[in-house]
Amino acid sequence: MGNKIEPTKTDNCVPATSILDLMKIYVDSKLCYHSDPMKTAEFIDQHDRFAYQIDLWTLIDKRKFKKCERPYNGEPSPNENLRGLFDYEYELPDTVLKRSKHEYHNLEQTRQKTACFSCGGEGIKTCRSCDGQGHSRCWLCSGTGNGGTTSDNVPISCLFCSGKGYTDCSKCGKTGKIHCRHCGACGYLLIWWKLEINWFTIHSVSYQTNTPMPPRKILKAPTKEDYLIYNEKWSYFDTFHGQFEADFAKQSNRLYPVKVDELAKEFNKKHLNITRKDRRIAKLKWNIQILKIAEVVYELEGYTNEHMKDLSHRFRFYYYGQDKKNRPLIYENDYPLNACGCFGVGCAHRSMCCTIS
Repeated sequence: MGNKIEPTKTDNCVPATSILDLMKIYVDSKLCYHSDPMKTAEFIDQHDRFAYQIDLWTLIDKRKFKKCERPYNGEPSPNENLRGLFDYEYELPDTVLKRSKHEYHNLEQTRQKTACFSCGGEGIKTCRSCDGQGHSRCWLCSGTGNGGTTSDNVPISCLFCSGKGYTDCSKCGKTGKIHCRHCGACGYLLIWWKLEINWFTIHSVSYQTNTPMPPRKILKAPTKEDYLIYNEKWSYFDTFHGQFEADFAKQSNRLYPVKVDELAKEFNKKHLNITRKDRRIAKLKWNIQILKIAEVVYELEGYTNEHMKDLSHRFRFYYYGQDKKNRPLIYENDYPLNACGCFGVGCAHRSMCCTIS
């Protein structure tokens, strides 16, 4: 048996006897776990460990222009040149949106008066039904005016066109011209641009830890605390490192600070890489939560660590608080195997079903 070593004095430190009692409670609560090894457990050491849950939200600003027109009605027309998609600034919504938000802005300063391309600025157009003639050939007599003959071979006039061979055009009223519907017969159009904006949020979660705890354990841990919170407008004139270097420099945890390089990779992959000519990041928010963990090293005489053989008779578990029912929250992955090996080396506990003590 190794000599007992006094644990490092840290915020996460729990007295040796108490911390082993918590492990015993954990083992007793597990189905098939055998508590015999814990009867001879000896505390060796305790260290502070940490885990971070990092939530990143980006507000994406997606835009496009749409050309609009209507008949001109004497409105002012500044005729300002159209600027770039993102040269028009508007109030930003919250970074975290439950559903996408749409906005539409008429760029009144781009209005211009222009001649109607349909009628050439005349306000009237040639009637297509009669090709501008004011009348069209009678479809019944094919323009002959002849409606056939009587039983005595006497010619009769066409009943549809009264013998004229043509019919007056009802669409243009015999004038051969019609009003241009496109410009409302005024000859001019009012043209302007509309800016359509679609706001939506992208959310990603990543984890950093100096323990073997899986992300699902960190996610469900109820004892996490807020560590760093940021919610500001995003700037394209700086890098991720440069813009937030000052914020990360204020980290209070010097034992295991947030790894900015890993966070930058996560940001670039899941947020920055989706930007295009028509979409940009407008705002960035992060909420970094810290989970304080006590890594406990203990020794079990007569048992070998099959998970990490270099530890020999020593084992580790990670204590990170209590749940709502005051039960200890512990993660471990090397509690001793059953002595006979009847469940194989993949079974990470001593089985109560084993008959060999």
